[in-house]
Amino acid sequence: MANPLKEALTALADALAKRPVDELVFDGFRSGRLVGALSVLIKRRHPEVQAEIDRVYQEHLTKLVKGRDPAAQDD
Repeated sequence: MANPLKEALTALADALAKRPVDELVFDGFRSGRLVGALSVLIKRRHPEVQAEIDRVYQEHLTKLVKGRDPAAQDD
């Protein structure tokens, strides 16, 4: 059974490998623009998925804050 995420990442890696290296290093990965561009595409094409990503991320951040700040814990 194929893994759709692995296939998509493989296709992305293949497409990126065709770009000039300096473009990848300075315009993509180092600046975070690649991740930002993917986020924008998901938001535009699949807003319900981006909403779920945002919800899960906020829950994760809340847990991190609670883990660091004893006063923020509910227990």
